[in-house]
Amino acid sequence: MNSIQGPLNGITVVDLTQVLAGPFCTKMLVDLGARVIKVEIPGVHKDPKKQVRGKVPHWYYASLAYQKESIALNLKDVDDRLIFEKLLANADVLVSNYKGGTMDKLGYSWDSLHQKYPKLIDCVISGFGDYGEATSISGLPYRELPAMDHIAQAMSGIMSITGHEETPPHGHGPNSADVYSGTVACIGIQGAIISRMKDGIGRYVDISMLDANMSLHSHIVPRHTNYQQGPNFKSDPGDVFESTVGNNPVTPPRQGGGWYMNCVFDVLKCKDGKYIVVIAYQPKDFKQLCIAINKEEWIGDKRFRVHAIRLKNYKTDMKPELSDIFMQKTRDEWVIHLQNLKVPCGPVNSLAEMIKDPKLNARNMIATSYDKASKTTFTIPGNAVKISGYPDNKNRGEVHMHDEDGERIRSSL
Repeated sequence: MNSIQGPLNGITVVDLTQVLAGPFCTKMLVDLGARVIKVEIPGVHKDPKKQVRGKVPHWYYASLAYQKESIALNLKDVDDRLIFEKLLANADVLVSNYKGGTMDKLGYSWDSLHQKYPKLIDCVISGFGDYGEATSISGLPYRELPAMDHIAQAMSGIMSITGHEETPPHGHGPNSADVYSGTVACIGIQGAIISRMKDGIGRYVDISMLDANMSLHSHIVPRHTNYQQGPNFKSDPGDVFESTVGNNPVTPPRQGGGWYMNCVFDVLKCKDGKYIVVIAYQPKDFKQLCIAINKEEWIGDKRFRVHAIRLKNYKTDMKPELSDIFMQKTRDEWVIHLQNLKVPCGPVNSLAEMIKDPKLNARNMIATSYDKASKTTFTIPGNAVKISGYPDNKNRGEVHMHDEDGERIRSSL
């Protein structure tokens, strides 16, 4: 049972997820107090010495599995299906993230589940979602296509605006498409729980990785589809990149660590080879930056005093000199200097530096879990959702061994 106290205490989740998007969703539900019963493959991939569990390395699995109960079931076996269906009869939520159509083939489509378990919430995370028929350029239906993190990043347009202008598109480092899809699923499940509190009816939560990651463009899509931009667009004087109207938008340029709409907004290298982010595009912040780097003359310089013109001239007239200036001090010297002058900035931390960050440690974001199978205590990110009235424990609990809870769960049904 989940020992974490949270608003979802009393909610039982049956977890059929794999790899990252689904397990991240159910990990978030654990962090909010839900009881999560993880259904695993019987008899295989259970030895931590083989460094594999399910379809991923054992450490990868363990990082998302704390406090989840484990039962091994073969959903193609008659007896195990009966156990699984008893679990569903007592559960509030079922979460899966198989390839589209897999649950239908197993006999657990939404229609059949809803007929038999009318209060059950069924959340399915897939690459392209259930409803909305469409065919890829290959001629195959989208719902039949495999989808992984970088495929979702690519097809959602995220890669096209990530990286440097002179390099190929880049993916986000921490598998953001999987993680964000799992986050959206967690939100959807909670919405369905609230809906059921009102009418007693279970809902189908249909999460598409493509949808979830496209939605991250909330402020970008309107800017590049709904009006023509340019330096003379008076309602938005910061725009200097032309765009077309309607269904043929121009992709925003890749700007590395900067952002094409604001200036100064950049990642700058320092004397020790480390980097700092400086965001000083607001008039007061730009003025403070100029004072901090002894370039007060830039405040009234006709090339820089208006944001739209500064943005246009940044790469040619400002950045070369700004880069030279930032090479005169170490990163931490610049952070100390700029923060004390109220210039928005932050160090580009390595993972090792991030783990030592005093604020993250003070907020229990550098947490631990214990893996029973390998007898190892390891570091994991803590719970980012802090809710008053519920403890935020640094120790997130244990990772159960393969089928550890199977006998107890079976006997309780």
